[in-house]
Amino acid sequence: QLRAEARWPGERAERGQELERIVVNELGVDSMTTWLCPMLMRDGLAEVAEALIEELAAVKNEEIMTLALEGLGSVRVSAGTHVSDWTMADGRFLWHGARAVIKLIASGETSVRDKRILELGCGLGIVGMACALAGAASVHLTDYDQELLNACDRTIALNKVENIVST
Repeated sequence: QLRAEARWPGERAERGQELERIVVNELGVDSMTTWLCPMLMRDGLAEVAEALIEELAAVKNEEIMTLALEGLGSVRVSAGTHVSDWTMADGRFLWHGARAVIKLIASGETSVRDKRILELGCGLGIVGMACALAGAASVHLTDYDQELLNACDRTIALNKVENIVST
């Protein structure tokens, strides 16, 4: 089921989340990975357990969240990444600074209307998306992590703002 082709963006991630929920509820474990790890040491099960863990990681990369941006509407966000920098959480965290900037934009205290925006260290690109929703002429997202930029490209496509936002 996890490897089946997605019929809509994020469908495989939804199936992975549902499987995770069932395993946690039915088997009383913290996570499906916790349940699978002991199987890695057993002959005959190790290969299957490893394949399942890899597939769960792959579908997590396809996860899509909907975030409400106060006063600006909502955006669909591709949250999947394998951030290798241990200082940067896991690519699913909206930093407090980003929240503060979004509030300034939404309140009109900081106007981005008709402006060209460059977001340095964009992470998930939420501030840039807020700028696009608030009427920015163009937004360019940058980050040192190529996988985060790949996730941003998926977010841009999900929200159909390719004519305004780029990486």
